[in-house]
Amino acid sequence: MSEQSLEQFGGVLAVPRKPRPIMIVTAVLAAALVAAGVVILVTRPHPARAANLVATLSDPGGRRATSAAFSPDNQTLAVLDSDGTTHLWDIATGRWAGSLASPQCKGSDAQVLYSPNGAMLAVAGSATGHTCLWDITTKQQVAVLTGPGSNGAAFSPNGATLAIAGSSGQIYLWDIATARQFATLTDPSDTAGTSFAGISNDVLGVAFGPGGTTLAAADNPPSVGYGSTYIWDVPARRVIATLGNLASGPYSSQTPGPESVAFGQDGTVAVGDGDAQVELWDGAAGKVIGTLTPRINVLESNPLYNNPQADVSGLLEGSQNSVGVTVALSQDGSVLAAGVDYGDGVQVWSGAGAPTHQIASLTDPGGNNSQAPQLALSPDGSLVAVVDHNGRTYLWRVR
Repeated sequence: MSEQSLEQFGGVLAVPRKPRPIMIVTAVLAAALVAAGVVILVTRPHPARAANLVATLSDPGGRRATSAAFSPDNQTLAVLDSDGTTHLWDIATGRWAGSLASPQCKGSDAQVLYSPNGAMLAVAGSATGHTCLWDITTKQQVAVLTGPGSNGAAFSPNGATLAIAGSSGQIYLWDIATARQFATLTDPSDTAGTSFAGISNDVLGVAFGPGGTTLAAADNPPSVGYGSTYIWDVPARRVIATLGNLASGPYSSQTPGPESVAFGQDGTVAVGDGDAQVELWDGAAGKVIGTLTPRINVLESNPLYNNPQADVSGLLEGSQNSVGVTVALSQDGSVLAAGVDYGDGVQVWSGAGAPTHQIASLTDPGGNNSQAPQLALSPDGSLVAVVDHNGRTYLWRVR
């Protein structure tokens, strides 16, 4: 049976690792740099440790996957495609178990997420600005939350509230029982509706803290300056801590802001920023407790690399694209996964408190490494779902 048919009908496909071909243009550029007196440091890819590729999933409808989420009982993986359809993958049997179609909430960057008790599933669609809510038991769509553009969402720990990150520097809080918006939080950097070149700040990610009284919001302003991650006191509707961008990564000259955020049950906040690093913060104290730097291909991250008209000497100027990072935390906060633009696979760390011990490097079996993949971690941190821009979802066991 072909690879496509195995994936189409829920077969588990073991994909052998193949070395990437070395392009001639890379060798030519490298030779030119050496001739110019530049020392090239080559970091060998770290082999994956304690990791196995469990399955390669292709969308039953042939569309591109945009996001994935594990059910709280660790039995189902929900995979959302760009058409707004969520396909449910039974992890135990390795087969597709059903589909939930939400055409009102489709989008190339849409996100799927489970409520903490697994009774509800939400599809936040960035293209439409709507969010669709599903009752998992009845497999019925129960509400469509309409509003401004959405960059992602997060359920409160008790499942009563859904926070939606807006594309105008605001966070919208919705009551799930009544399907009504009851509050709007505006990030301090977007006060008085300020914007740059007519573009308001984006909140690119939200995550509730333990207990549901705090909320982390990754604010990424389009203007010059570093974005911050704000910690909100939700009942009081006020910011109680500001996690400023450290501006210390390899691309700090690009003034990057936070692009993703995760909140651990122990109060650790993981922020994926635009300078190719993960910042670990004590959310309560507002203090940084560590940084992690996923490996990247420095040559490919240079904007001149894929420009056939560029002078090779231009690669010596140090110009770099900003390099964004996506992060995911296990429910107990002991496992962290990070994907990065121009990356060398997804890196996985573990550890009590702040995960700082690398346990796996998940090499993409053939995807697009120029964009950081969307990630999901199972509640116990044993499985990682990598939603690649090549349209496939890879399911890995990391411990």
